[in-house]
Amino acid sequence: MKTKRNINNIARTVGVPEQNMQQFISDSPWSGYDLISVLQQDISAHPQFQAESVLLIDESADEKAGEHSAGAGRQHNGRLGKIEMSQVGVFSP
Repeated sequence: MKTKRNINNIARTVGVPEQNMQQFISDSPWSGYDLISVLQQDISAHPQFQAESVLLIDESADEKAGEHSAGAGRQHNGRLGKIEMSQVGVFSP
């Protein structure tokens, strides 16, 4: 994607109404174990990741003041070191 990777931009890119994508992410019964298993399989399928490699996954939080940011809420913001109105995402650089 050429724009910021957030739920609204992903929804626009794939042609799904933004509200539907928000509800899907918020209310779907995700299985953490199943997700990790699928990711491990996908990663191990690439020969370049088979030996001497590292996968970095990092959480990042941005302070938000308005009510127009998807996923914003009172949650822990590690950068600020406290619970604050923030938008948190998980990224693989």
